[in-house]
Amino acid sequence: MASSDPKERQKLIGKINEFTSLKAKKQSPWMEFTNTLFIIGQSHFELFSVYIINILLSLDYYILTTMIPLYFTQEQGTSDTAAGVIFGLVGIVIGIFAIILGPIINRFGCRKSLICASAFTLIGFLMVLSTRNLIVNLIANILFLSVGCAMSWSSVELGAKLFTVEKARNTSNSLLMMGNFFSGIIAGVSIDWIWITDTDLDHAYFLIYFTAAVAAGLSLVVSFTITDPTENIEEEETEEVQFSFELFKSKKFIRFSALILLITVLRSGCFGHLDATFPKYLVRQSGGKAHFGAYLALHSITMLVGALGFTPLAFVLSSYALIVIGGFLGAIAPLILVFGMNSMFCMIFVIIISCGECIWIPRLLDYTVKIAPKGTEGIYLALCNCPFYFAMILTGVFSGSLLEAYCPEDDNSNCYKMWFVIGLSTICIPIILVIFRPWLEEPEMKSELEYVVIKEPELKYDRVSMG
Repeated sequence: MASSDPKERQKLIGKINEFTSLKAKKQSPWMEFTNTLFIIGQSHFELFSVYIINILLSLDYYILTTMIPLYFTQEQGTSDTAAGVIFGLVGIVIGIFAIILGPIINRFGCRKSLICASAFTLIGFLMVLSTRNLIVNLIANILFLSVGCAMSWSSVELGAKLFTVEKARNTSNSLLMMGNFFSGIIAGVSIDWIWITDTDLDHAYFLIYFTAAVAAGLSLVVSFTITDPTENIEEEETEEVQFSFELFKSKKFIRFSALILLITVLRSGCFGHLDATFPKYLVRQSGGKAHFGAYLALHSITMLVGALGFTPLAFVLSSYALIVIGGFLGAIAPLILVFGMNSMFCMIFVIIISCGECIWIPRLLDYTVKIAPKGTEGIYLALCNCPFYFAMILTGVFSGSLLEAYCPEDDNSNCYKMWFVIGLSTICIPIILVIFRPWLEEPEMKSELEYVVIKEPELKYDRVSMG
């Protein structure tokens, strides 16, 4: 943590100025990356509280999305298609609320938004734990848990921006994603251990959802430790834009919305099936207790390592280019499973699709934070998260239909065809992103890699970011 001693703070400011001087232009991408890690290490403690909350609420999200298809099929007796529709409804409600609540999150601030997100998530999981009633479970998933998720990511991302200086935001966003992936490891290991060792299916579900409720409760406690800054971490030269419906008519917003729409289709066509389709596929192919939690952990481990390892690429290639590269990897991953179902092919599938995600997800966040006009960050961040939410309805319906058509419970001989359809239907999206790049990429982002010298920090920068 940063020292409160004025002399020590001045030394730290001097070091940051040295890191961001013109000499840094000659440094390697890896050296620039390590320099930003130093800057983050001197940030105010609220930034680290945001990182912790991100881990806890991400754990809840992983448990929610991984268990919905299995839970409603096995515990509530719904069909694959019905479970897929429920999975999709959760996603679409999250997306709708994320957009509606975007401006509210800006007005509430980081602290109040995170408290609300944690409280809604906690109430939702407590409702699932209290009863197996279908109506109550639907309300818990589609209303309370959806609202909690809708507020969580935008609030966490807003907090990360508020408590990180601009020079270090690329790396901070990668660390944010690493926390998310670390949650996936915890979720995968926990689910796999409970799923394999507990012979009582009802008790297994209880333990899994109890873990999620504990995480939400801890997140609520940590949220109260955050104090919103009265001013930004640093003086930004961006002109403030008041939120109004005129925002939706701007070329920047329309261009960004088109990009998000394509990424939403991309995620629904490949990345989303890791949650909605892959667990059921493993259970039906292996006949019973499958280690889908272990593959979820592998997914998160790959993304945890990749988020850090691929970050230097952000100093070499543009955010848009990295989004396209990540999309191509995700699109070709399902085709691996066409060759058969064994541990090697499953591992290759998970690793490739994970590499794709850990490349494009942090860079989409970078892209969003850089183009969002001041005062409208909430709505832009809400749109940035739409691929994770609205994709769920497309993935859910598509997944249920494909499972019933090619991989039903009583016949797994044609499951490979399902992955062939998924792969071919998705590969066109990265191609479209390449062809229509001149119209989709924000013009100001084409020079995003040009070096910018940070000016002498002012007193308020010293006070907030240095502790």
